[in-house]
Amino acid sequence: MLKAFDHPRAACDPLSEFLIRAPDARSFRMCRLDRRLVAHMGRHLPAQTAACVMDTFGISINSWVKMREDQPVRRALAERLIMRLKASGLLPESIGDDAAMTCR
Repeated sequence: MLKAFDHPRAACDPLSEFLIRAPDARSFRMCRLDRRLVAHMGRHLPAQTAACVMDTFGISINSWVKMREDQPVRRALAERLIMRLKASGLLPESIGDDAAMTCR
């Protein structure tokens, strides 16, 4: 059974709803974005080019590929990305019936 993420800020951090801890990264500062959020982002991406990814989300193509392949990224990057998505209106209200913020 998946449990809620035990990050100290998780209880009060609304951004953490879309992040998943990455225990295989061996670092507290790493996480994964929920696959449903990444799929949602992919639907809003006009092309899979470095320029398009940077213009649309403000991240590098390397970061996008890591997220798309469900690999860990820096938590700070993920938090900034979620804030940008929210500011641009691309962040969905909900990404599913169950909570996205889960441990593996």
